[in-house]
Amino acid sequence: MVGSGFDWNQPYSCVEWADQFGITYPLLDDSNTGIYSLFGAGYIPHNVVIDGDGLVIYSAAGHNTNGITAAINEALSYLIVDADQDGIMDDVDNCPDVHNVQQEDIDGDGDGDLCDSCNNLIWSGGDVDGNSALDIFDILFLVDIILGETNTYVCAEEAGDITQDGNINVMDVIGLIQIVIGGNQQQAIQYLESMLNPIEFKQLTQELVMIESPKILVWPNPSNSVMNINGYGYVQIYDMLGKEVYENYLNGHHLWDTRNLPSGIYHMFNNGETVTVTLLK
Repeated sequence: MVGSGFDWNQPYSCVEWADQFGITYPLLDDSNTGIYSLFGAGYIPHNVVIDGDGLVIYSAAGHNTNGITAAINEALSYLIVDADQDGIMDDVDNCPDVHNVQQEDIDGDGDGDLCDSCNNLIWSGGDVDGNSALDIFDILFLVDIILGETNTYVCAEEAGDITQDGNINVMDVIGLIQIVIGGNQQQAIQYLESMLNPIEFKQLTQELVMIESPKILVWPNPSNSVMNINGYGYVQIYDMLGKEVYENYLNGHHLWDTRNLPSGIYHMFNNGETVTVTLLK
């Protein structure tokens, strides 16, 4: 806080004014009214509150204690502070109320190890059941959580967020299978299908489509050799006679080798969407 004044000695000088009214903050001599001309208007006193960004958020003649206090509190609420005094400002501190200079976060959930409600030595890296071992039971437990077939636990969800996107879904199940069993995504999906009943598998694959994208992209179209397909879920391709010439399970980008197929128009079906493609040889 700082004050300024001019037109002194009526009856107090600058120093006498401070002494008379017990002012403890700096009081500037504004005899040339340079400060007043920037902010003042109307009669004296004129109070101004400036926030941390240098913006005037309050300016009024008179002395409205409630208005001034509210403006000061508002300005203070926007200030970025370091509450735990660890040298890291609260807006980027993963434990704003706990002194943690190193910012350790073993499970990458955004909560520092020193203030994380879940024991990061246990609930991390896919250990959904928290028994310090990664196995098929973690996979099954994660599936049950996603399908709503068991009570959810914050720590279990954190451990099951393999993709670390803040959500648990079938992509995390696929990732966990790859950690536990090995293999690529296609093999993980096949393994998932083998371990679940058809209804559960359909629910998860429908979610996979919803999470990624229901749209299938094909290029170049027309094509004379290899065609790029980008999509998710099962795709089936038929010729003009209704004969199936290709099927596969898509999980992103895929190459369809058409070199052994004749020229013609083909229909591609994926997630209820139909795309017509043309082969020109």
